Amino acid sequence: MRREEDLLKQSKELYGKQKQELMDYLAQPAVPQKVRGSPTIRSPATPGSNPFGAKQSHMR
Repeated sequence: MRREEDLLKQSKELYGKQKQELMDYLAQPAVPQKVRGSPTIRSPATPGSNPFGAKQSHMR
């Protein structure tokens, strides 16, 4: 019985810690949105690209 209580206490502490870390993470400002105009992000509409990934052999 004592072991069950210890395990329950451990799991509650771990859950609380993970929940707090998640809340801290969600409270941070979204960093990736700041690189919207970055030239490293390729637009799917660039010439020669196929945004849908379909084979165009039927278009001949």
